[in-house]
Amino acid sequence: MKKSSIFLLSIGLITACSSTQTTENTTTKNKTPSEQQTRTNSSSEIESNDFKETLNMTFKLLDAMESNNYGYIESVSSPNVRIDKQKNILVSEEGEVNFLTSVDFNNLEYRFFEKKDPDTMVIGLAKITDYAVEIYFYFNKVEGKWLFNGFFTN
Repeated sequence: MKKSSIFLLSIGLITACSSTQTTENTTTKNKTPSEQQTRTNSSSEIESNDFKETLNMTFKLLDAMESNNYGYIESVSSPNVRIDKQKNILVSEEGEVNFLTSVDFNNLEYRFFEKKDPDTMVIGLAKITDYAVEIYFYFNKVEGKWLFNGFFTN
């Protein structure tokens, strides 16, 4: 009985997935090339805006940590982020990390951004001195607004 239930569930999932895929392909085939291009431009534009917003926030966060501007950090942080103001430590899902201080923007290098899903983004930077220290900033989109969700270094 258990094996037949699993088998039927598997068949149902496969059928549902192939049905969805067929609908998506049919919808795409019925669109003109200009409609398809508009959809592509819109998603690229959204991703570009998301990148700009989170990268800008990253630089503001670096400045806020340097100047102990707790108000700014708290205003752009998700509920998962807590600040220990006595120790200048940021506590998040990524762990506890000291505020980044003495970051010379002349020695800061952009490395990457990764949109893990529509509501999660990572910005990667490197602090270059005698060696490179990579810094990963995490952001979550909550109710249409990007919020800082912590950072860590290697």
